[in-house]
Amino acid sequence: MNAPRPDLYAPIHKALRALMADLVVAVGRMDPDDDADARATIGRVLEGLALCEEHMRLEDDFLHPALEARRPGATARAAFEHAGHVAEFAELRTAIADFLDAGAAARRELAHPLYLRMARWMANNFLHMEHEEAHHGPALLAAFGDAELGALHARILAAIPADAMPKYLRWLESSGAMRPAAQAA
Repeated sequence: MNAPRPDLYAPIHKALRALMADLVVAVGRMDPDDDADARATIGRVLEGLALCEEHMRLEDDFLHPALEARRPGATARAAFEHAGHVAEFAELRTAIADFLDAGAAARRELAHPLYLRMARWMANNFLHMEHEEAHHGPALLAAFGDAELGALHARILAAIPADAMPKYLRWLESSGAMRPAAQAA
């Protein structure tokens, strides 16, 4: 029986989907009248956004250049979408700051729009990750051997900041992405 080929997208994307879904649900459940709950929830959201931004940076620094070197133009759509993600992250941070700076009555008014903005952000990212998995994943497999993919993965792992690695591992484990059978799902 042959071992499956390295998949540099599916496991981390599965983890990020779990993270994003958790954040959206948390914002939906958040009590905007409870300052401690609101601040704790927003703290989780900001930490999650930072992890998602770090993931995007790793793709931009490692995966996309490697793929472009062997399949020019293959990541054009992702590059365009990543530029849009940068704007989305900034817009989310502005909405979050506005929410935190608001008084209790205004927070009640801002909570649902923030929840909807988070849901839209999640939906956009789910579609983006599906595209990368459906198009970039097979392109990487066609352009690189398993040893090359392993070396690329090792370079990505080495570039993850030490404080981010436990956060990634938490979501990789909780999403089931670390189970070999789950990686193919």
